[in-house]
Amino acid sequence: MISNSENQIGTPSYVSLLNDGNLLIGQPAKNQIKINHLSTFCGAKIFIGMKFDDPVILKNSEKLPQNIVRGQNGDVCFSANSQIFTRQQVCSKIISQFQQIAGFNFKFAIISLPDYFNQQQRSLFFESANSNYTSLTIKGLIKQSTAVCLAYFDAYNFNTKKIAVYHLGGYTFSISILNYEDGIYDIVSTQRDIFSGGEEINNLLSEYIIKQYISQTGINITKCYDFIQNVNDATEKAKCELSYNNETSICIEYLLPGNQETRHFNCSISRLQFEDICEDFLKNTIRLSEKCLMDSGYSKDQIDEIILKGAKKLRRKKKMINGSEQIQSNASSLYELSAVDINGQNVTLKNFNNKKAIIIVNVACKCGLTSDHYSQLVGLYKQYKSQGLEILAFPCNQFGQQEPWAESEILSYTQKTFNVDFPLFSKIDVNGENTHAVYKYLRRNSELFQNNSTTKIPWNFAKFLIDGKTGKVVSYFNPKVNPNEMEQHIKQLLQ
Repeated sequence: MISNSENQIGTPSYVSLLNDGNLLIGQPAKNQIKINHLSTFCGAKIFIGMKFDDPVILKNSEKLPQNIVRGQNGDVCFSANSQIFTRQQVCSKIISQFQQIAGFNFKFAIISLPDYFNQQQRSLFFESANSNYTSLTIKGLIKQSTAVCLAYFDAYNFNTKKIAVYHLGGYTFSISILNYEDGIYDIVSTQRDIFSGGEEINNLLSEYIIKQYISQTGINITKCYDFIQNVNDATEKAKCELSYNNETSICIEYLLPGNQETRHFNCSISRLQFEDICEDFLKNTIRLSEKCLMDSGYSKDQIDEIILKGAKKLRRKKKMINGSEQIQSNASSLYELSAVDINGQNVTLKNFNNKKAIIIVNVACKCGLTSDHYSQLVGLYKQYKSQGLEILAFPCNQFGQQEPWAESEILSYTQKTFNVDFPLFSKIDVNGENTHAVYKYLRRNSELFQNNSTTKIPWNFAKFLIDGKTGKVVSYFNPKVNPNEMEQHIKQLLQ
């Protein structure tokens, strides 16, 4: 992998025509959107072989760049500074940029193309790659999923038979099922949405931030292009940060039209909010994935490996693909969910539905485990256990992260100090694989949150009282709740 001049592995497929007639390609071109958006274009490859009046183009007209125009023969073309550029011209410019990155002594290339490209599209792209704009000799074209499998399985030396390649790119989404046999990767089925990619996720996040701005200030900023572009830049950064952090801050500097005073807008967004914003988008990719699986004739259990392809991935994708998202969204009872216990074993919560009442409590290491409230809660457990009370506990700390030794500390401390052996589940990470489904269910089925999607759960010492017969949330108790109040609710369920 060779870095470009900006020391980045990936190069955005952007081309920008400057007023002096020179072209910028890659990240410098993308940076021109703020000041030169009508002469900057991207996503040329997806339009290869398509006519301007193609039903797919017409259906997604609101997602098209403003500088898309109809060419002389009805093809999709780009307009900039009174000049018309064909898709092949734009693609060849980008390919020539890659040759510069690699060094002009590179003369030969093999290029990967989307699995869904037909022969006409492949031929048109081959012509653009072999144009006068490049000095490359194209030795061959390879389908993207095949290229991914060759790189991935060669590196890890796997001998997998059936593979799903989930590709969420900058502009498009595609899913392909491949079968490997005798050294050959055969694409069995493929589905795609050429207008659903990372850019659409950026747009959804931008819309959310703009609504927050209008809500806080009362100013309709939708016509201020500089502000909108600053929002777009901030969402790209926020999207990346939320791949690794539970929350990120967004700060936007801008000027209102006709006012030279610099203003600032600040807000924060959690990964849970981000996932909710993208939920419909991701569900669409799952719908296509399920259709692709159906077309292949395979079942989920027959897929040996899932490869997530994309420069910037959402951490949630793999969980959605393997089916847990359906449970997270549609579970009618807590007992349909499962979590990983502190010893790493998967435990189905339906194992506890023989109790009359269940308390789900978050305990914390080094931030209040020995508090009076927790001690009193354990006292309630001892008092009512014989009547059908159960406690399920999830360890965490107040920073939302978990030290490597904290789980064993909590387990040991709880058993030795309180002499209670109630089920203790894996660490709290509301977006983590171990407990995400459980806490999303709790959040969506607690009255406190039903009418306020932005309310955050204070995880330390948060308590949920569950009807043991139905597995549904009865009450939510904040960290400072009086145990006597909680005891009254428990008594009512145990009667």
